[in-house]
Formats: sequence, C-alpha cells, structure tokens
Amino acid sequence: MSISSISSSNLADYLSSYDISSMTDEELEEINSKLEEEYAEAVKNAASGSSSTTSTATLYANLTESAQDTNDLLETLKEAADSGDTDSIRQALSDFATSYNSLMTYLKSTGSTECTAIISAMTTYLKNNEDALNAAGITISSSTGKLTIDSDTLASADMTDLAEVFSSSSSTMKEMRKLATSALSVASMKSSHYEAISSLYDGSGSINSQTLTKTFLDMMS
Repeated sequence: MSISSISSSNLADYLSSYDISSMTDEELEEINSKLEEEYAEAVKNAASGSSSTTSTATLYANLTESAQDTNDLLETLKEAADSGDTDSIRQALSDFATSYNSLMTYLKSTGSTECTAIISAMTTYLKNNEDALNAAGITISSSTGKLTIDSDTLASADMTDLAEVFSSSSSTMKEMRKLATSALSVASMKSSHYEAISSLYDGSGSINSQTLTKTFLDMMS
C-alpha cells in the first residue's frame, strides 16, 4: 500500500503494524507530510528551540539528582530517628534540610503541575509538624516552603519529638518518602524526554525533520 493513499485517520493504525526500521527515506518523508498537524506541533512545541530545550533537559537532570539525594537523606534521617541517637538526628536533619531546599528550588523551576503538587503536599506534611520543628530551631517559609535551621537551637534541642516525626513508623516520614519518590519518577521521565528531544537538533540548531519523524514513530510504537 502506498503511504500517500492512506488517510490521516488511518495512519496511526497503519504505522502500528509497520516495521519502522525498514522504512526508506522516501517513506519517512511521506509520513512526515501526513502526520496530523496537532501531533507535529506538540512535538515541536516541546522542542521550541535547541537552547531552551537543552536548558530544560539540564533542569530535569538536576532535579533527578536532587530528588535522589533527598530520597537517600530521608532514609538516613529515618534510620537516625529509629536509633534515637540525638547527634545523628541533628546531622541528618541538617543534611536533609539542605537537600530538601534544593529540591524545592528545582521543582518550582519546572513550573509543571505535577511538581507544584509535590511541593504543596511536602509543605503540608511538614507544616503539620511545625511545632516540633520550631522547637528544634527549624522554620518553614510560608512563601517558598523551604527550611531554615537555627543551628544553636538545634544543637541544644530535645530530639524526642522529632525522632517520632521522622521515625520509620511515622505517617509523615512514609508520606514524605512517597512524595520524594514521586519527584524522582517525574524528574527521571521528563529528563529522558527532553534529552531525546534535544538529540533531534543538528549542529546548526535546526531540527532534523526525518529524525523527528522517526523519534515520533518510536514513541508511538
């Protein structure tokens, strides 16, 4: 069957049964011209410019690293809380706050609804334990959700209440870890997506239409 004779409405069904790897350049050119405008525009909008796309790919790569770091430090904080060792809890809290603040920055920078929801949920869980955090010299910014630590207060504070907040049996710790894992999943997926989009550009910063088509078809298969 000639590709040119296939209607746009049947194109997806045809492509789903076609061996993409065997397509010739001519066939790719025909398919490229027949891709529905909304699909082509969606891909192009995601890759609105080589420099901006590369920047977005870098943002999500940084977010992935930050989310992984926050996950790891939540695990360390949980273990310290379970042990009851006050020095370990203080150090784990300090390390977590630094990583958490970076995570908040990257999440907010994406502007995505998924990331905004994660920020809101994490802030809510911490605010639910604001009294215990404040008693240890930890405050939550009402505007950014970031944590600020008064090191003198933290050094002398009783860690009993915070140990309960961040223990393995705590609902707060369980939910915070779920949210950090969600942040990591979103970041990893978006990072891979934008890296793939970035690879569509040639050395001059122009998008290669045939590479775009092949990538789009791979996404559909």
